[in-house]
Amino acid sequence: MEPFYKYALIIAAIFLIVCLIGIGILMQFQNSGMKFPLHPNMCPDRWTISNDKSSCNLIAANGTTSKTIALSTYPNICDKKKWAKDNNVNWDGVSNYNSCP
Repeated sequence: MEPFYKYALIIAAIFLIVCLIGIGILMQFQNSGMKFPLHPNMCPDRWTISNDKSSCNLIAANGTTSKTIALSTYPNICDKKKWAKDNNVNWDGVSNYNSCP
C-alpha cells in the first residue's frame, strides 16, 4: 500500500473516532435535566376519569365501580407514585416518574 493511502486511511479513522465521541457526549447531556414523562396519565391504567375530573374509578367486570381515587387527595405526582406503589397499581407516567425523592 502506498504511503499516501495509508496516511489518508489513518487520518480518516481518527477523524471518525473523534466525531463519534463528540456525538456520544452531546447525546449524553442533551436531556440530562429533563423530567420523564412530560405528560402523565390522569388515571391509572384501566381506570376511568369521572365526569367532573375529580376522581378516577375502577370499573368491575359487572359494570359497577369497585374502587375510587379522589385526585385531590394526591395533589402532586410524587404522592400519586407512592399510592400506586403501595397499592401495586400500574399508572403509566406516574409509576415510572423519575424525579421523586
